[in-house]
Amino acid sequence: MTVDAAKRTVQITLIAAYNDVANGLNINGSFKSALMFVVPVGWKGRIRWVNDSEEDDYACVLTLSPGTRRHKGVEVDVLHPTEGLAPGESMSFPFEPKGPALYRVVAVRGQPPKDTVVGMTVALKVAPGGQPHAVWLR
Repeated sequence: MTVDAAKRTVQITLIAAYNDVANGLNINGSFKSALMFVVPVGWKGRIRWVNDSEEDDYACVLTLSPGTRRHKGVEVDVLHPTEGLAPGESMSFPFEPKGPALYRVVAVRGQPPKDTVVGMTVALKVAPGGQPHAVWLR
């Protein structure tokens, strides 16, 4: 996570198949949202998606967690990119939350991406205040 407090910007780098946790089915070493990124309301962000897999194409989807209200400035349930990234490729997309919410970033595998990988998720919390940070939940 890269933070520029003066500009109120944050970049979150998410790496699919980061290591051998869960047989490589992880994001940044996190399985089943064990890692949560926190971004305050009003900050502008970018999510950088990196495919570190040796063989699978991956994209990601930003989804609302159950019971969370949707806010403007956050595109949900859209593949990023619309076609999976080949191993070693990366891309980024904007994330500009307008209100508190809880999201999940879910890995999707295949070409075209269609297979959600169970457990290959991280949490993204938009907090009413504070500073951006990451925390391991378990």
